[in-house]
Amino acid sequence: MLDSAGNYSEAVKCYNKALEFRPDAAVIWYNRGVCYMQLKKYGLAVVDFNKALYLDSSLVDAYFNRSLAYRYTGNYQFALSDISTYISQFPEDFNAIESRALLAIEMKDYQTAATDLELLLASFTSNTEYALLLEDVYIQSKRYTDALVLIQDQMQRNPQYNFLYLNRAYVHYHSGNYDKSVDDVNTFLIQEPTNSEALKLKADDYFFLKRFQEASFLYQDLLQNDSVNANLLADYGHCLLQMQDYKAADSILTKSIRAKNDAPAYAYLGRGIARNNLGMGNLACEDWWKSYKLGENSATEYLNKNCAQQKQ
Repeated sequence: MLDSAGNYSEAVKCYNKALEFRPDAAVIWYNRGVCYMQLKKYGLAVVDFNKALYLDSSLVDAYFNRSLAYRYTGNYQFALSDISTYISQFPEDFNAIESRALLAIEMKDYQTAATDLELLLASFTSNTEYALLLEDVYIQSKRYTDALVLIQDQMQRNPQYNFLYLNRAYVHYHSGNYDKSVDDVNTFLIQEPTNSEALKLKADDYFFLKRFQEASFLYQDLLQNDSVNANLLADYGHCLLQMQDYKAADSILTKSIRAKNDAPAYAYLGRGIARNNLGMGNLACEDWWKSYKLGENSATEYLNKNCAQQKQ
């Protein structure tokens, strides 16, 4: 049995010789492609699987392996097509179905991922990994009711898993049930009182519940350990806006913008509000215009109301 890169390299040499005499032998092309896969030479593997399938389209395993090679080289659409072709021939190959589900998640094709994971979970009802993946897929596709049902089922099956309370808190948060989200976060925090992810969610819950003072304390505590987190700074800045502390909001939102913010439109929007209230109208309009250009559609309301001349 081949069990090392050296042996696979030797096998490739043997297949090279064999192809000199039998270039029409699909199985030799296929076997060499498998060796290239083991050697992580995925581009060469694709070439060999292409040749094998050209010579013999009944080599269905080549579709499975070519799907993996395509996936490793970032050709996700081709990978999905190949794995789907393979599954059409072997619809009960659960390893292949799992592979397609994971690929679909990478592609953000949540409909395909959900269908495959639902099938897997129906066949392996106690598989927590499948349940957690499906739960996340439901959340990503905004199927919050389905996610909630799944989480509550997992809570009954696995009451020892404290993280399920945090997962359910996120579902409640995305559904707008902020009080329920806080309750679940608090339950989770009993065992993990310093978990920054849970504390951030609790702060966000408080923000939408208009409990701004409590939210601000949590944001400040989180910033003690993550002072250059641009998104955290933006959320804290908007909390300060709601508390009408415009000077502090201006300062915090400026820090957010300077902290290599991946999504600065929200920070620019807030800083514009702060600066407008501080009497810096021209600078406020500049911020709202930047926010609008970066994709924050709500900035148009402030531009139209306060900056008609600048916008022209």
